[in-house]
Amino acid sequence: MIDVEGAPPCFVPLVNGDDFVYIGGVKIARVIPERGTLQFWDKDTRRATRRGCPVVEVRIERLLDLLH
Repeated sequence: MIDVEGAPPCFVPLVNGDDFVYIGGVKIARVIPERGTLQFWDKDTRRATRRGCPVVEVRIERLLDLLH
């Protein structure tokens, strides 16, 4: 955990042995190393049905570009 004065706790992301990313004990996504992506599970069944799949993937590189 990283303390930033006046802000909520800031946690360091961790990747476990099953390639899941956790932040502060919360499972965020799964790393798919062979595709260089993060995989998110969408629990909204209507949205997943419209999309045709409950899984959403984003390239890690594109996410980093967006965050910088």
